[in-house]
Amino acid sequence: MTVEPFPGVVTADDPRFTALWQVLWQADTLQNPLYLPLHQIYSQEYAASAIFENRSAIFLHGDQPAFGLLISLSIEGEQRELTCFGRPILLVENRDLDTVTRKNLFKRLKSWLASMVLESGATQIYFRDYLEQGELTYFSRLLLDWGGRATPHFAQIMDLTAGKENLWRGMTKGCRWGINWGRKQMQVRTLDQHNVQAVDMEAFRLLHLEAAGRETRSQRTWDLQYEMVMAGEAFMIFGAMDQELVSAAHFSISPHQCYYGVGASRRSLFDKPIAHVILWEAMLHASRLGCRKFEIGEQLFPKQNAVPPSKKEMDICNFRRWFGGVCTTRLDVRWQGGSLALENGES
Repeated sequence: MTVEPFPGVVTADDPRFTALWQVLWQADTLQNPLYLPLHQIYSQEYAASAIFENRSAIFLHGDQPAFGLLISLSIEGEQRELTCFGRPILLVENRDLDTVTRKNLFKRLKSWLASMVLESGATQIYFRDYLEQGELTYFSRLLLDWGGRATPHFAQIMDLTAGKENLWRGMTKGCRWGINWGRKQMQVRTLDQHNVQAVDMEAFRLLHLEAAGRETRSQRTWDLQYEMVMAGEAFMIFGAMDQELVSAAHFSISPHQCYYGVGASRRSLFDKPIAHVILWEAMLHASRLGCRKFEIGEQLFPKQNAVPPSKKEMDICNFRRWFGGVCTTRLDVRWQGGSLALENGES
């Protein structure tokens, strides 16, 4: 890394970085589990064709962290992009600071980012704004001022603080029927760091292979997902019939949020609701762990994008809606080259 040091900026190779990041992370209201340590390694392994350079940084106010960015330079052929190991860049802020202080500190972040873009030759930046408190972050506004574009990203989310009874009532009648069917017809297990074994992950991998009809990713990614469970960054729900695994799913967790990551079900049983009880048990387990939000997945709409979603994609989205919750809007902000020097550079 050849970027010149910036005053008040702690980079990922600094021994202080981890402790300072934890201060920001503990105060974050989202705590997106997809950015936990093993998940960052997973993202790099999943995008095996790219080379990543960790450019993460924390911006200090005195000796306290004010902003934190998980960010990497992705190099794939001639393309150079700033992401977080293929995922959107993550920004975490100390919102206890007053508005004037935050704006002044963000000027430092803007200069630092512009310097890194010029040094690295990056021509793309990918950031997702979760619109917390109903407003754009400074980072989004900066990318938009630089000529970036924002497109909506929709996700179906359940509020686990509503309680079991309200969650149950929020689902469709057909979804509740499917869950009750699964309770009667299937043997359901919750696997976490206390009881998971390597053979369980291998059984999941083989079920996924059967359902997909091919290997979709490396063995190392499965090993990492097993390590996530062992480290308490994830759990799994398995459903069996006649002692044979027929449906399984892997869920990433932080103290605040649970994210449905990957699932697989036996194709010959697609006419039966074998996945319903898996998701319901995951919601209950995440609630017991103290999670407040359960993200079941992305929502697509027929005319939202230039390329309409397929029937399969729409069927999956409809399935997610059956479980209730709300459709939340985020913004995917992408900068794809252009001038970094602005007359109105104040955020």
